[in-house]
Amino acid sequence: MAAALCPAPGLALFLRKGMVTWMRAWSPCVPNAATETVPRPDTLPPCPLDVRTQLAGILAGMILDQQLEITR
Repeated sequence: MAAALCPAPGLALFLRKGMVTWMRAWSPCVPNAATETVPRPDTLPPCPLDVRTQLAGILAGMILDQQLEITR
């Protein structure tokens, strides 16, 4: 069967209940990552100001677009 004709597992759950529910449903299927491989937040280098500015603009656009969809 072609990939376009075969829906992805969990797609209905994702579309009906959202990403958080989908992630919770799939989390038992993914092996736990070793805690040593994840760097601690205090050891991460700071994100450059221009990247933070661009990210804030993208997130604001996503939020505002979502608000427009709800009010339509």
